[in-house]
Amino acid sequence: MSDMALEYKHFPITVEMFSRMEQMGILASDARVELLDGELIELAPISSEHQDPVRKLNAIFVKRFDGRAIVDGSGPVIIDPISAPQPDLMLLVRRDYLRRLPDQHDVLLVVEVSVSSLRYDRGRKLSTYARSGVPEVWIVNMVDHRVERYADLDDGMYATVEHLRRGATIAPRAFPDDAIAIDDFLAEL
Repeated sequence: MSDMALEYKHFPITVEMFSRMEQMGILASDARVELLDGELIELAPISSEHQDPVRKLNAIFVKRFDGRAIVDGSGPVIIDPISAPQPDLMLLVRRDYLRRLPDQHDVLLVVEVSVSSLRYDRGRKLSTYARSGVPEVWIVNMVDHRVERYADLDDGMYATVEHLRRGATIAPRAFPDDAIAIDDFLAEL
């Protein structure tokens, strides 16, 4: 029998398996990987161009939403049994996460900062967030120097897409009266 006659199947890694791999040391504790659709995806290296808006947004979020939401930087979110992506920032519902990781029902906003990962963040990752019901995603697009907002889920897709540049403001849908100046986190290049 030749290889051409065999059908090879994808064996997805589950969130539980991924967690065990980390606990057993199969994956280094500092490994830059995330689980998406049952596959381990190597994350892009962190650059200063990436970290600058992450740090600035983190500071803004902590100051602005203290007591109303939890700001989570680069922690995983379980969005289905085979996906636990690690967004750059999240605003989460205030609750105790001591005994479990946040899931898609806890997420108010996901922020991805994209330098070299724009195609992945805008494609496969955004699609996974939409399918799982994450209500709002911001992609801080460092390639085109703008913020892309994806919101208003409709049949597993984002119905609203906005492209905002420096000079504009943006507010999380969960906190519509708390507009943030894009100039405060997106540096002029």
